[in-house]
Order: sequence, then C-alpha cells, then structure tokens
Amino acid sequence: MPTARSATGCTAASPAWTRETEERRTGTSASRRCSGGSELSDAAATLESPYGTIHSGWRRMDGEIALDVTLPAGTSATVRLPAPDVDRVLVDGKPAAASEDAAVLHAGEGFVELRIGSGRYVLTCPA
Repeated sequence: MPTARSATGCTAASPAWTRETEERRTGTSASRRCSGGSELSDAAATLESPYGTIHSGWRRMDGEIALDVTLPAGTSATVRLPAPDVDRVLVDGKPAAASEDAAVLHAGEGFVELRIGSGRYVLTCPA
C-alpha cells in the first residue's frame, strides 16, 4: 500500500524544504497502486516543513489529472506532470506557458516540468 507521501510525489529537493519536488506519474507504478491491484484515483498529503505547511493532492477525473499544491512563504517547488507538451498543461485554468505564476523548466519526452513559488495552485493535464 503506498504512503500518502509516495502517492503524492512530494519530496524535499533541498535542505530544510526551501525547495520541494512534486511529481505525478501515470501508469502501473507499484507506488501508485492499492493492495488490491487497482490504480489510485486520488491522493493527498500535508507535510510540516520549517517554513510552514506544504499540501499536495491530486485526483484523476474525466480524462484529466488535477494537482492541488500549497506552498508556504519562502519556498518553491518543481512540479513534474505527465503531459505530451506544455500546451496541454493549465495553471489555475490558464495555459502554463502564459502563466505569471509558473516557469516552464522542461517540456518534452512525455512530461512537463514547472517551477512555482509560494501560494496555492491547481495544475491540470491530460490523464
């Protein structure tokens, strides 16, 4: 059975959680499956960092993945989503490439990687 932390993909990317990494993968990864073998449809975790509460949650619904991320002041995150290109990723309902809140770090090879700062975001991409 996956833990909330492994199922949400939340890990520290630097000492003291000043940066974190959020990664949502699709497919049959054992860390994303329940003990009965069925694929997870959602997961969420809340972590206490030295800077405050970090929340990461995702859900799969109607052919898309929605990732809800909250970061405390003074932190940032790299978010990696399984999307064929950046045009298929939205940040708070707006195209990621045009978002003032997200910087595109990588797009290609089946995933899009974004950098976001402190605040609350909903990121969506095709499932």
